[in-house]
Amino acid sequence: MPCGTRTIPKPLATIIKQVKKIIIVIFSLIIISCNEDSKRNLDSVKKFERILGEKEVSYLDEMIKDFEIFLNQNYPDQELKFKSYLTDISESQADIYWEIKPTDLRKYKESRLFNKYNESLPDTVWFDGRTINYEYTEHQVTGEIIPIQKRAKRLNIDSAILAVKNEPDFFIIEQSLFNIALDSVRLSDSLINKYLNAKDASGALPPSSLARGISYSLNEENEYFAKRIYIMNRFE
Repeated sequence: MPCGTRTIPKPLATIIKQVKKIIIVIFSLIIISCNEDSKRNLDSVKKFERILGEKEVSYLDEMIKDFEIFLNQNYPDQELKFKSYLTDISESQADIYWEIKPTDLRKYKESRLFNKYNESLPDTVWFDGRTINYEYTEHQVTGEIIPIQKRAKRLNIDSAILAVKNEPDFFIIEQSLFNIALDSVRLSDSLINKYLNAKDASGALPPSSLARGISYSLNEENEYFAKRIYIMNRFE
């Protein structure tokens, strides 16, 4: 008989028992991870609403309720109604766009949900021989415009300068509580962070671009913020 150690096969019942233990451990870790994600999301919502304030939260919830009624009416057979609407917007295929009643929108605009703007004309406009320059002294903003002469048409610099002098610009004088509250939780979800980075770079985003970006990052955990971002950017 050969020398050496002989491995004795474990009974099948023992192997099955060990496999069950491994499955239970993996399942428990998944549940713990999901619970932690849900808790983080809930904490982010609480922080967001605390900074936003009771009246602004109430107004925003009114808009969400009206938006969801619109989705239910126009996408009755779609399980993911919001995502379906975003897809239609991003592909310019929406038959109807959700709108807020003008009287309600005025009420919301008067709250601190939205930025407050000041309309200003440039203090100084001049031509340096190459470009038309302008300056808003109070806001410490300067810029330049390169005049383009149309074919067979002489460029009238005086008229161009006058047009720039009479063209107002808008400057934020009071930041909205929505933006402040959203910025406070920007690191809690990549969708929020990506949106704010894009907004910081270019201002309010075109509806199709915003819809495409939200649809790509949309999931069950961030839908609360996704809907609010879409609505507020839509009417900014």
